[in-house]
Amino acid sequence: MAIELIQFEGNVNIGLYSATTDQFSIISDILPSKMKDSISRVLKTEIISLTTDSTIIGALIKANKSGIVLSSIISEKVELEIKNLFPNLVINRFDFDYFALGNLIVTTDKRTLIPPLIPKKSQKLISEVFDTEIITLQLNNSDLLGSLVTTNSLGAVISPLVEKEEEIENLTDLLGLKKIEISTVNRGAHFPSSGIICNKTGALLGQNSTGIETVAISNALFPI
Repeated sequence: MAIELIQFEGNVNIGLYSATTDQFSIISDILPSKMKDSISRVLKTEIISLTTDSTIIGALIKANKSGIVLSSIISEKVELEIKNLFPNLVINRFDFDYFALGNLIVTTDKRTLIPPLIPKKSQKLISEVFDTEIITLQLNNSDLLGSLVTTNSLGAVISPLVEKEEEIENLTDLLGLKKIEISTVNRGAHFPSSGIICNKTGALLGQNSTGIETVAISNALFPI
């Protein structure tokens, strides 16, 4: 397990820049080689660079070992590029009003959490892409599950905005994880996914993350 603090052109919201699994990290080819090297070194994944004008891949794409879901604002050209790069995965682009799919969805290789904001038809398709059970819920009366929760296959970091103990305990059971820890990132940011890129091998945190935050996030994602 490795932890490293980084930034991108002064922006510590690094979670926006990658859709990462245990096998691969999808990023924009606009990202500098230094950040690509950090992702490769710490997370031990294959780097997939997309030819796109947007760097916020983490907000537009969600992936697990079985498939990839794409926001409607991902162009057909980029969608085709992704399909060519991942011929063995199920890939689908979803068209509904809220484009930042990464902010809505929490997925592991077994379970996927989505908010009721996502239409029933799309929920079924997402289940088929990820090959997981779908669970529909809100956290703290919010649809932004993907912003409030960051997870790997071992544990999860949840925002302190989620105050109800029963919601946190329920989430532990639903995702089948060893541990969930409450923490901010980047010196008090309440959406942990904005400042974390992680998998079961390691984690990258925004440069402004404090020692207390780093310890809490490490304990959550890599429980003993």
